[in-house]
Amino acid sequence: MRRSRICSFAGICIFGLPVLLIVGMAVCAEAGAISVLDGWEDDGYVSLDNGECSLIFSRDDGSVRVYDLSKAQPVEVMTLAPFGADEERATGVSSCKVLAQSRNEARCQVAFSTATGSMAAIFVLTSRGAIQVRPVENMEGLSISAPFKYGVLPSRHLDDNIYDASDYPDVTHLHIPSENLFIGLLEGGNRILACAWPSGGQSVRLALGGAEGERRIERLELTLAGREAFIGAFSAPGIWHEVELTPSYEEQDVTLEWEPPFGARWKTQLSELGVPTTFSHLHSGRRQWRPTIGYYTYPFFSEGGKVVLHLHKKLSSEGIALIYALEGHAKTPYSLLTQNLGVEEQRKMLELHLVEHYYVLDPNPIDGGQIMAAHCSGRDQLKYTTLTVGAQAREVPFLETHIGDRVHECQVILTYSVRRSLDCMDGLDKRIEGWLREESNNLGVSSFLRSLRDTLGAMQQDYRGRLDGDTPEDKIKHIRAMAEKYRSVIREGAGRELCPEILFYINELNKIISLDEDEGRRFGSWARKLFQQAGYACVSEPGAAEYAEKIRAHLREHMRYRQYETPRTSGYASGLVAKD
Repeated sequence: MRRSRICSFAGICIFGLPVLLIVGMAVCAEAGAISVLDGWEDDGYVSLDNGECSLIFSRDDGSVRVYDLSKAQPVEVMTLAPFGADEERATGVSSCKVLAQSRNEARCQVAFSTATGSMAAIFVLTSRGAIQVRPVENMEGLSISAPFKYGVLPSRHLDDNIYDASDYPDVTHLHIPSENLFIGLLEGGNRILACAWPSGGQSVRLALGGAEGERRIERLELTLAGREAFIGAFSAPGIWHEVELTPSYEEQDVTLEWEPPFGARWKTQLSELGVPTTFSHLHSGRRQWRPTIGYYTYPFFSEGGKVVLHLHKKLSSEGIALIYALEGHAKTPYSLLTQNLGVEEQRKMLELHLVEHYYVLDPNPIDGGQIMAAHCSGRDQLKYTTLTVGAQAREVPFLETHIGDRVHECQVILTYSVRRSLDCMDGLDKRIEGWLREESNNLGVSSFLRSLRDTLGAMQQDYRGRLDGDTPEDKIKHIRAMAEKYRSVIREGAGRELCPEILFYINELNKIISLDEDEGRRFGSWARKLFQQAGYACVSEPGAAEYAEKIRAHLREHMRYRQYETPRTSGYASGLVAKD
């Protein structure tokens, strides 16, 4: 056979395929252009190659092997294995037919043999490096094996869920929400794997293996529900980095032995007040301010061309911090979405449908006020003018207009921010109660739902405590009454100082304005905690993962621009707000 002659000449084989063939592909293919070597009739193999990676289909192998050709020697990155009903695995490939080939892509239809029959799929390799897999016949899902170190369930505007097999010593599978994208950080820190899929009833689980101390994620298993999946592998020195945190990072600038391999939106996740919190990398502006925290040193920034971590006192110095990028470069996972999916699917998967530009406050439509700016400056200006000697006597019209602006501001805070937050919590509470009734006989799912309901209950109690038991509508009536008393005192006392008489009314209004800052942080912190809890607590129950998706979607839909809550995340820091 031709294969035997080549193997004898090459001296070694990789999974039964001649090294000479694989190396030859790396040499002959023009980078970015697709080449196909079809040796099916004679030797039972077909290869698709774009100069950077290759797909190898072999008659004797029930999986498709993917190689990285960017190095001097090809490196196997992953294997793609279809599975059928009842997780039946392929034992080999019965046929592999090249359907189309162009400079930009190559397409094959592959029939896999199984113990009870066959299944088929179409594989597409593009010049941009994406691999598309579409089930054709009897194929239920796709298993992707790779040397995973961590698994990441990303969220573009909230916080990622990071899965470490060592956290689950007695578990064989993790069932996670199917949210269109999964990212694998591969061993060594030089390669990231991404798998994306359009919405359509898929399910995702991670297969774990290894002895104690050597636990690892062995496979990503995606049930396709008849839809296609897109897979990409991105490589660069230090494309992701792991930092083991120690007390030496506390209130100190620690320069990392790592630098970004390319310009992108790099980020890390640190535990702040017990809540995993995302911090995007800053090139400047290390001194930041946030309500309830005040001024602090931003924990992830560059200085003098070096990347620095600095853990302020509210950040935990235990555990690990992972650094990676989701977007901002062709070698980041979100490029897999933007290059291969339609506009509507991109909007859903990139969460673009959730955001719009939102300004802190619109001008007062009633009084036509011109005194706007931020909450703090408007609040302080009102108080300063009131307390300035002689100002009240001279500025009665100004003060009346100003108080109208502040009332309008309070109404916006109460109707837009506070009411929406209450509706989010109450609506989710009702949904969970309904699901508990439906799943009353399913102990595993019921336990998951009750744990989320308990967290939600604590969230509601804490949040309503800040409102003193009032509704937003009650608060609006209260501030309007305070404003009227303020106006009356000003008009009746024109020409004399009124500080002791009206300062009380100003403080009542300012409590509501300050509530926006505190409310934003409290609601956002609780919501992010609940969002992540849903993604972690569902892993032991397949049915729970479906509810976790719904809970996370509910929270994602209601989360909006929180400049005080979410420090420098990609969407919220740029002034984006979740829409209704």
